[in-house]
Amino acid sequence: SLVPVGADGAIALKTTLAGTVHVVADVQGYIVAGAVTAPGAVVPVTPTRVLDTRTTGHVGPWGTVTLSVTQGAGVPADAAAVFANLTVTGPQVSGFLTAWPTGVTKPTASNVNFVANQTVPNLAIVKLGADGAISIYNSTSKPLDVVVDIQGYVRGGTATLPGTVVPVTPTRAVDTRLGLNASGPVAANSGVVVGLDSPSLSAVPQGAVINLTVTEPRESGYLSAYPFGVPAPLVSNLNFTPGATVPNLSLATLNDGFAVLYNGSPGTVQMVADVLAYVLY
Repeated sequence: SLVPVGADGAIALKTTLAGTVHVVADVQGYIVAGAVTAPGAVVPVTPTRVLDTRTTGHVGPWGTVTLSVTQGAGVPADAAAVFANLTVTGPQVSGFLTAWPTGVTKPTASNVNFVANQTVPNLAIVKLGADGAISIYNSTSKPLDVVVDIQGYVRGGTATLPGTVVPVTPTRAVDTRLGLNASGPVAANSGVVVGLDSPSLSAVPQGAVINLTVTEPRESGYLSAYPFGVPAPLVSNLNFTPGATVPNLSLATLNDGFAVLYNGSPGTVQMVADVLAYVLY
């Protein structure tokens, strides 16, 4: 989640369960306080629901819904991208959602993976089309519902300053099932070094915003993304159980364009990474 910080430097975490739960929070980055005007700067907003197809009508089989996100939710008309929490609910079969800017071909990428009767959320950074809209695709042969909550946006214009963000049309950078930039399955308790740089940037970025997905895990465990050349940190980007397909948005810090994707489980896994944006030096 992209969470605005209170005046005391704290955030609140709330559960609706009647009982107790354990919560783990791993910080992957921060946004400098103050008024932001630079292109590529990230601006958090109070979370606002902009779509709920449970009241507006299902997304049909293999269907696409187009959503304008610059009308309300505090997102200006010239924004470059939005941070959107995408939730799928009521799916009848397994599949995935893909979100991408309007006006371009649907990419080979996914944002939310799910199985039948599952309600699954995931945060995404989605580049906006020229009309300030995004498209969301239902990959299944059955109707389902989608909920979209906006949590922030990226200011428009050409980003050049360190720490600013360059959103891109989602691009599949790693798929160990196909041998794309890393061969799988990834062995137990080991990592693979992957290149997440972009030839379209004038300099090597300091980070990549990726949708990281694990699939076909043999045992329970976690995935962790961290810079190449440093010791593995005690954090996780996503957690999984045997046979599950689990996505999560991650900010992967890079070292000369490379990161390590680590399988923290006693069994093999397959990994997929889709790049949604870059963070400049």
